[in-house]
Amino acid sequence: PQLPLHSAMSVEGSGAASTDYQRHWSKWHEEHEGTEWHVAYNDIQEMLRPVLEPLLRAAPGEARPQIVDVGCGTSSWGLELLAEYPEAQLTLIDVSESLVASLKEQHGSDPRVEVRVGDCRVLEATGISQGSSALILDKGTLDALHHDDEKAQMLRGVSTLLRRPKGLLVSISFASAARVMLLRRMAAELGLKLHITVVKSKNENRLVSLLAEALDDAVLDSIGDRQLTDRVLDRLLYAGPLRSERLIVFANQSLASSIVVEQEVGVSRGDADSTGCIVWPSAHSMCAHLCAHPELVRGKRVVELGAGTGLVGLVAAALGASELVLTDLPQGLPLLQRNVERNMG
Repeated sequence: PQLPLHSAMSVEGSGAASTDYQRHWSKWHEEHEGTEWHVAYNDIQEMLRPVLEPLLRAAPGEARPQIVDVGCGTSSWGLELLAEYPEAQLTLIDVSESLVASLKEQHGSDPRVEVRVGDCRVLEATGISQGSSALILDKGTLDALHHDDEKAQMLRGVSTLLRRPKGLLVSISFASAARVMLLRRMAAELGLKLHITVVKSKNENRLVSLLAEALDDAVLDSIGDRQLTDRVLDRLLYAGPLRSERLIVFANQSLASSIVVEQEVGVSRGDADSTGCIVWPSAHSMCAHLCAHPELVRGKRVVELGAGTGLVGLVAAALGASELVLTDLPQGLPLLQRNVERNMG
């Protein structure tokens, strides 16, 4: 049978940008034939199996679970998944027409595989039905986009394709604070849960991020090396202030919900001290210590001196402080008030 070849490149307002991406990645794939970005599937196959097995094993009479590989490039991940879960259906999407033509030639005899030319920033134009995908793969595609708004566009598009509540995005990327913060922001916006695991790729770290409306915490707790993950994420997020982020999220298992505080990024307080405009690593350390020892604040009256963003005090309140007083210089009080209202209504 002929393998369908779809085109979704004629998107209003994005033609020139799509053509640039198409030209760039067609040339790149020609020069890097067979490249496998980040990690090979067999390197984390066992780690992901408890999550993928329930999604991709179709019961008799059920429709084939759909796997979508967004920006598939020359990666063999989708095809290896199809080999392991032969009852699934695989859609490969890439912006490079020449690569798609090559993939069509290679896999045209397999009726379970479909190839589409498409821009990952406008997934709604690929023709894939909304809410139809059991599993969406992003293996370096977010890394290949230049701007955060493009990454956000892609993640919003992915969200519309996911089957709810258990459709899953597996995103593999470079390990950076910016990527963690982007995924946290977008997960909150899209109503998805986020679980990040760090894996080794030769001498470097990679993020394996799972996003779904429903994730089984008991299964997630058994995935990957939590000590490595905690160590790397602490280093990424807490080695210094995240000056580019407007909102900072502090999450801990001891808290019923995350604490989110605003930073005054790029805001001048004139001649006044601006130390309190941002969250410093020491605040994260104090919050983690309080979460490990909630008895220090539970049921007690807590005063935070020079509270800045108020993160530490707000964590103390969430851990059961009977009363909380936040103090700072007059110019710092509006920021403190906003953060109190954001977290305590």
